[in-house]
Amino acid sequence: FNDSKAKQLRVLVNENINSPLTAIDYQQLQAIHVFSNSSSPLDTKCSYHLIYDSSDPIQLKELEVRTSSLINKYSFAYYGPLNTDFLTTVRDLWGYSPVPTSGMLRKISYPTGGCSILEYEKNDYSSRLSPDRQSMIAEAGTAGGLRIKSITDQDGSKILQKRSFSYNKPGTTTSSGQLFQKPITHWELHPGGNYIFVKQRIPV
Repeated sequence: FNDSKAKQLRVLVNENINSPLTAIDYQQLQAIHVFSNSSSPLDTKCSYHLIYDSSDPIQLKELEVRTSSLINKYSFAYYGPLNTDFLTTVRDLWGYSPVPTSGMLRKISYPTGGCSILEYEKNDYSSRLSPDRQSMIAEAGTAGGLRIKSITDQDGSKILQKRSFSYNKPGTTTSSGQLFQKPITHWELHPGGNYIFVKQRIPV
């Protein structure tokens, strides 16, 4: 909005979460209301209402943009559910879910009827930092996490455009990624003579 008058924002947060652990980890943002001071009482110029998946309290299912004359609705789909157990030990060596795309945004549907499809790929690198942190070592590989590979914009089943993204050094097929450090793994001897495999996810 281009009013020269000042605007006010009101943010509503849902604190009705049963689990004490999840209450610490996150709270649901329910709505954002935009007000104008140009009239009295305050005039609601626009509001954003967030609707979450009932089976996953942190996956946004719909976003409604409401004005005095219309409601525009955006909807979101994902690559499977997101693991919200933040204390789980089911992680890969990089600290991510064994299924990398799990819980990632897959599709955005627009009020106009069109949609955007998001495709991901693993991060990669062509060099890594030496153990003494003084130089880069030439070494190629894949790392943890994901990045956008392509975004396809569609009108129904008709593809309007597809944008593909390259993370290589310009004019080459060499990744521009630089790795800080690989995950550190080792075995620990526990009481009773049992060796336990330990993976350290945070480089030191």
